[in-house]
Amino acid sequence: MKDKEIKQIPYGVAAYDRLINKNGYYVDKTMYLAEIEDAGDYLFFIRPRRFGKSLFASVLEAYYDVYYKDRFEELFKGTWIYENPTKERGAYLVLKFNFSMVDPAPDKVEASFLHHIKSKALLFLDKYSDYLEIREGYFKRSIEESISAPDILSSLGDLCKKSHQKSYAIIDEYDNFTNTILSTIGENAYYDLTHGEGFLRSFLMY
Repeated sequence: MKDKEIKQIPYGVAAYDRLINKNGYYVDKTMYLAEIEDAGDYLFFIRPRRFGKSLFASVLEAYYDVYYKDRFEELFKGTWIYENPTKERGAYLVLKFNFSMVDPAPDKVEASFLHHIKSKALLFLDKYSDYLEIREGYFKRSIEESISAPDILSSLGDLCKKSHQKSYAIIDEYDNFTNTILSTIGENAYYDLTHGEGFLRSFLMY
């Protein structure tokens, strides 16, 4: 058998397109995509560490993102969803966050969180500039000057509606920095962050 035909066993690879391009071994879970579409608009996946949550989030991105639409055969040939595609395939502008990038230090966490949201929002504008009716500089300036993560989401949502585009938000490592705060600082700091007027609760409630 030629070497290129031998599947490689990946370790720590959470990017689906990279796994496929590297000829990595992938246990097909795409049959769940159709079920997810029937399950509702707000989904919460709970699994222990190293159970493939990040990889599955990447599969969602590769399947639903209009950016990957023309690579469907390249990325999904041989999977269940390739033979059974849904109407939602490649139909969304995907906004993806990774909360492991947020600094959990008490004096930095809120600013770091806002910075992460801003950076992903600005990348969203650049990535989908051909799909969005963006007034020159207006939305970019609005995001850069914003001091509220929910306001940034609201602005992007309004922009997508105005542009007649559907958006799909994915949050990976959603509990990363909150768990660090809980384990290192304590329940009171965790409660302040996730309850009442905590900035994370306000963001997730949007």
